[in-house]
Amino acid sequence: MKNTEKSQNLLTSRGRRIAEVRKRVLHVSQEKLANQVGVKMRTIQRYESDETPVPESFYQKLSEINRFINVEWIRTGVGSLYNLTDPTSNFFLDYESIRTKVNEDDYKQKLQLAIAEINMLRAALIYKDNLLNVLVNQSVVF
Repeated sequence: MKNTEKSQNLLTSRGRRIAEVRKRVLHVSQEKLANQVGVKMRTIQRYESDETPVPESFYQKLSEINRFINVEWIRTGVGSLYNLTDPTSNFFLDYESIRTKVNEDDYKQKLQLAIAEINMLRAALIYKDNLLNVLVNQSVVF
C-alpha cells in the first residue's frame, strides 16, 4: 500500500485514527490504553474496528493523557493529528509542585510527560516541515 493510500485510509475511519494515535503517538498496547482510560481491552478493540460508538468521555481521557492529541481529528478526520493551537500552554512543568513533592514516582511521571510532550512537538515540527516541502515541490515556477 502506498503512503498516500494509507493516509487516505486513516482519514476515512475513526477507528483507524484511534489505532494510529495509540500506536504512533502514545506507543501503548490496546490493553495499556484500556487501563489508562478505564475500559476493557475489548472496548478499545471495538472502537478501533468501528464496531461501537465512542463516548465523549473517551476523547476527554485521551486529551488528558496527552494534551497535544487533537481529538477533533480523531472524531472527524479534519485537521491535524496534533493539537498545536497553543503549544506552549501548560507545557513546562510546575517547578514548585515538583520541588515540594516527596514521591519520586510523581517526579518520574511528570518527567516522562514532559519528554513525551517534547517528542510530540518535535514530531509536529517534522510533520509541518514535510508538508512545507511537499507544497514547495508541487508549486509551479513561472
